[in-house]
Amino acid sequence: FQLGRLVDLSMADWERSFMTNVTARFALSIRCAPHLAGGRILFIGSDSAVNVRVGGAAYSIAQAASRTTPSCAAPSVAAAAHIKWPDVASI
Repeated sequence: FQLGRLVDLSMADWERSFMTNVTARFALSIRCAPHLAGGRILFIGSDSAVNVRVGGAAYSIAQAASRTTPSCAAPSVAAAAHIKWPDVASI
């Protein structure tokens, strides 16, 4: 969880936030997809995408991006895994 005002945050901290909260979920989904016949991918996140905390804007922005990852990736991942699209979910 990268703390600090956005204007004071280093680029490395910004990138770490996205790598942890967005890129890792996407990469894991793509790697798991071929092995999920009949299975599910479940994304669990925080409410920070909609409830921004002081000093936590980078995390909140990454969580917002992460919340859209399942709906954007679902059709592709589902097709690769031969599963029905609604089985790729986010809570």
